[in-house]
Amino acid sequence: MNDVMTPHGVDVPKILQIAIDEKVPAIMSYLSKNKWHVAKVLLTDLAEGRLKVESTSSSNRKRPINIRLDQPVGISFKYGYGKFVFDTVVKGLEPSSGPEAHREQGGTIVLAVPDPPRVPAPPLPSRRSQRSERRSAPPVSSASERAATTRESNYS
Repeated sequence: MNDVMTPHGVDVPKILQIAIDEKVPAIMSYLSKNKWHVAKVLLTDLAEGRLKVESTSSSNRKRPINIRLDQPVGISFKYGYGKFVFDTVVKGLEPSSGPEAHREQGGTIVLAVPDPPRVPAPPLPSRRSQRSERRSAPPVSSASERAATTRESNYS
């Protein structure tokens, strides 16, 4: 489940900045009171190793995001033909900074920028596959060799 698939040369901050510039909506998933919740968010700023997100729920249906510092969260967003998924940690909570901040009840969630992706080591083979590799099938012999073997066993 923790497999990482990343094309070579992908620059994480560059992708996040594109998502911010083009106002790509994202989904933030988090655990609260032993239940999984999702919130639609917008990536708003990327600076000094911090990624800021704000809720994009319509103002008449705002739901509080019950989140705390150092809580792990997942972020996913689609851009072009790809889907970007990563996990990170909440580093802070701030008031909203937009032009209508005085009307909003929500705020900005400050997240740690995810580390550059690592390519994990390939999984070790299971014991079952190791045993099946050791028990390889005997080499296939020709019909004349089988007949000679059968004749020898009949004479013994």
